[in-house]
Amino acid sequence: VRGNETLATWGVRCLSVLLTNTAAHFNQEQWSLVCKIIVDLNTALTPRERLFSSQSNDVNTPTNTIENVIETSMKEKSTTDTILEEQLSQKHTDEPIDEGHLSGSSSVKGSPKTNSASSTPRSKMQYVEENNNPVESKIRIQNVLMTKIIREVIVDIHLPNFSLENLSVILACLLEVYKFSSYNLSMNLSKDVLSLLMEQERISVSTYFLMLFRLYAGSSERQALAEDCILSLSQTVIARYLEIIGRRESASTLKVKIHDNLVPSIVVILEGISRFNDQQFEKHLPVFYPIFTSLLISESMDVRVVLMSIFARIGKHLLPPQAKH
Repeated sequence: VRGNETLATWGVRCLSVLLTNTAAHFNQEQWSLVCKIIVDLNTALTPRERLFSSQSNDVNTPTNTIENVIETSMKEKSTTDTILEEQLSQKHTDEPIDEGHLSGSSSVKGSPKTNSASSTPRSKMQYVEENNNPVESKIRIQNVLMTKIIREVIVDIHLPNFSLENLSVILACLLEVYKFSSYNLSMNLSKDVLSLLMEQERISVSTYFLMLFRLYAGSSERQALAEDCILSLSQTVIARYLEIIGRRESASTLKVKIHDNLVPSIVVILEGISRFNDQQFEKHLPVFYPIFTSLLISESMDVRVVLMSIFARIGKHLLPPQAKH
């Protein structure tokens, strides 16, 4: 990925087009291969130098800052570049370059081979590097992977074709991305990295819950897979959202941005719950009702609109039959 963000992004988009045009004919073995590719890409794109929530949340620890990761990566890049250039330089010395070949034209027989200043050195042609921050590049490509492949291809089109095993793999992948982004948003990071992490958190959470709610509307096996995930993470995400509401005026600008960034995810969660069938809605109402009431203080109109429809439904379930008429 490092230095080739544009190429990597186009690679993800090409994979998305390939899956869109051919995946309807895939069997489970082929879908398993697709899932493995997605997991491998996600692993490669996640800066593994980062620490997760199981570690100490200490912003002063050098290993806990993305800037430290960037510095280390740039040092590694510099060393790698130097070695590569030395190897190419040695090869250039041993094997004279045919200028006609480099320019795309045939060399004239008998004409002397020269090393003019205008000819392009072989090392520059074979090794083109983009001057991008390596951590930012990885996060941007990871966001494209979640949007173009997981969301637009798998969740929106081919979800019914997935086995329970492959569904679990994709859900675990999205959850890992969410944990990475939400944890690192608490760090003292640059503005650009924080912006990318907020986008990553929003995409991963929204896609995760869209997938879960569609599974919960399916067969009993798919409902069993989705139910615990919905209950656990929805409460976690809403708790993070509510944390800042009571002290929004005194909160830092970053905290307010993180809070506002969660609004689309909160709406996805509430809309998903509102579409539960009657049995599911009544079953989980004791858990979600205190959460619904806590969200009434939200300043987001989008959140309030969904809450209004939910409380209207609650009224129909709680009122005695004679009072409903």
